[in-house]
Amino acid sequence: MASKWMLLAWVWMVIVLLGPGVARGEAPSPGAKILGVEEAVSLALKQSPRLRGADFAVDAAEADRKKARGHFGPVLQLESRALFYDSPPSLGGEMMSEDDVAAFRAIAGTDPFDNTVVDLFVGLPSAFESEKYDINTTVRVVQPLTQLYAIYQGYQLAQIGVDVARVGKRRQEDDLAYRVREICLRVLQAEAGVRALEQAESTVEAHVEQAGHFLDAGLIGRNDLLQAKARLEALRGDLLGARHGVLLARAGLAMLLALPAGTVIEVKEPKFDPEMHQRLTLPAANTQAAAQRPEIEEIRLRMQQADHGVKAAWSVHIPQLSAVAMYQHNEGSLMKPPAWAGGLILTWNVWEWGATHYGIESAKANRSRVQSALEELERGIQLEVQSTWLKITESRERLEIVKSELEQVEEQLRIEQALYEQHQNTSTDVLDAQSRLTGALVKRDSARYEYMIAMAALHKALGSRAQVFGAPGRNTEGGQR
Repeated sequence: MASKWMLLAWVWMVIVLLGPGVARGEAPSPGAKILGVEEAVSLALKQSPRLRGADFAVDAAEADRKKARGHFGPVLQLESRALFYDSPPSLGGEMMSEDDVAAFRAIAGTDPFDNTVVDLFVGLPSAFESEKYDINTTVRVVQPLTQLYAIYQGYQLAQIGVDVARVGKRRQEDDLAYRVREICLRVLQAEAGVRALEQAESTVEAHVEQAGHFLDAGLIGRNDLLQAKARLEALRGDLLGARHGVLLARAGLAMLLALPAGTVIEVKEPKFDPEMHQRLTLPAANTQAAAQRPEIEEIRLRMQQADHGVKAAWSVHIPQLSAVAMYQHNEGSLMKPPAWAGGLILTWNVWEWGATHYGIESAKANRSRVQSALEELERGIQLEVQSTWLKITESRERLEIVKSELEQVEEQLRIEQALYEQHQNTSTDVLDAQSRLTGALVKRDSARYEYMIAMAALHKALGSRAQVFGAPGRNTEGGQR
């Protein structure tokens, strides 16, 4: 009985831990899309909507870089103004009344000079009178000079931003590639578990048939046959749930590959090489990860951005000097400005209540924060590499252990079946031996696929862009397809 629950525990682990869909033991479905693991990775990298979003992020960063580059050149400004008045503006004041004019002429008498002066004052307001409108158009060219240092720092920030976006896309590609490899291997791992259950079903069916013959011959009791039939129905129930679950697993893989809903996917078995890990040592793996991981490259780029941010903050201390050339056209105003003008404009914020100083302090603190993040990331990556390395070692050693266990339980089942044929044991003994064999098969296949999954995880931890698995082939550990 304990062996039965051990078998069910293994089956449940395959169904729950490996995903909602477990596997199938039948031949590939007609019209199914058959993909190797690396073929699935290539398809996902080509069609993933998430990676298209990363492409848009790169495009946006490139646009920001071009925008920053545009600040180096002169700025062309156009300003136009049109004002209309209810009365013409004048510099001469109000017109004198007729009585005032008569009084002044009486004083001037017949003296020509005095009368000329009176005529001048009488006509003075109209002489300085503008039109009832003022239209002014100015074209101005401004070239920053001392600001070019800050503009250069901003351009460098934008340039590094493009590199950051590209590295971010690579990081998403690596994550997606690992996810696809893992889910493909999980599906294959689950399928191997189902094949083990199907093998058990076949054995138990034969045992039920044999028990029926023994019952007819009066060699065993009815309870013995009922136990065998109950075990067979339990196995069939487990297989039914597993086969239904694989449909969901395939649907999940199709979604990850951005394939249309309803696409049936068959994953081809990759060639199993139990010595893959021996091509690299743990110290070499740590060195490679430190040199290749996109996350480290991204943090280092962030540090460069922080350095330029500090320099840009210091540039605020520099007075802003700009060269200006402009042309003005005016209509309606009495005081028309010169058409052409040029010169220099100097602006300097002498005192801002410490705002500039604290801006520099903020930039320095941001740089220190990025430096701390880099140190933490490097330690985390070393731990990740060591963890995957230990997982590889564990699964490889577990595979060797389960080989010996498999040989023993196969022999034990053979012995129990022979004893049953000689009526020296019961169905429970045979079925328990079969449960132990099924559990050993599941453990063997699980260790094999866990080894390959750990190798895929190690490739991701190293930041390697090479393919993990070569062309599909037959397993060397008894799980041929």
